[in-house]
Amino acid sequence: MAFVAGAGLLHLLPRLPGAGAAWLLAGACAASMAACMRLRHAAARILASMVLGLCAGLLNACLQAQWRLDDALSEERQDAVSRLVLRVAGMPDGDAHSQRFIAELDGPAPPGIPSRLQVSWQAPPGPHSRLPLLVPGQVWRMALLLRRPHGLLNPAAPDAEGRMFAQGLRAAGTVRGQPRLLADQPWATPGIAIERARHHVREGLRAALGEHRYAPVIIALAIGDQAGVALLPTKTDLNQFYQAAL
Repeated sequence: MAFVAGAGLLHLLPRLPGAGAAWLLAGACAASMAACMRLRHAAARILASMVLGLCAGLLNACLQAQWRLDDALSEERQDAVSRLVLRVAGMPDGDAHSQRFIAELDGPAPPGIPSRLQVSWQAPPGPHSRLPLLVPGQVWRMALLLRRPHGLLNPAAPDAEGRMFAQGLRAAGTVRGQPRLLADQPWATPGIAIERARHHVREGLRAALGEHRYAPVIIALAIGDQAGVALLPTKTDLNQFYQAAL
């Protein structure tokens, strides 16, 4: 509870603590941990443990927040084309003509480029042009036009920039030219393996459900993929859905 309270305390501060405050918190953690090991009185040990949890939670939240802020697109990379090697890290959304997916850099991040991106890929103009099949785990060499995330200024609209920040997506990239598939690594990380399995389940559900009206809702309930749900269902739609399911 003290650890969670320390993490929540960060949200009450007007700005992130500096390096000096971080070292002070680290010292407080070490001192309270030593006190927990040496004190014999139960109440004193509980108090030292609470101080340790509070300082550790605040320090962890500060480090996580600072890392997220530092992992941003630099001014030099804004509106510039960068050639990167990316791994598809999430289930792509779209069709054969347009795809959007979350990608992570394959290897150390170049200076000024965040480690995770949201990539948009449009098929070239033409009636027969189609995008290749994208699945989590594929490694591509791509030329991307990078920009910082931004959303609509309408206060009633969804906070797209805040959502991307929460997901660790500090840049959006648009594919330029013709990317090249380098490898397919479905077991690169546990997260990739899970996304690959979810992708296969989604494709199987799509093939089984076809053009059924509630297919996107069923897929969202089964694997949590809400990309196909354009609007929130009304009460009438939910009643009809449950009656059809029964």
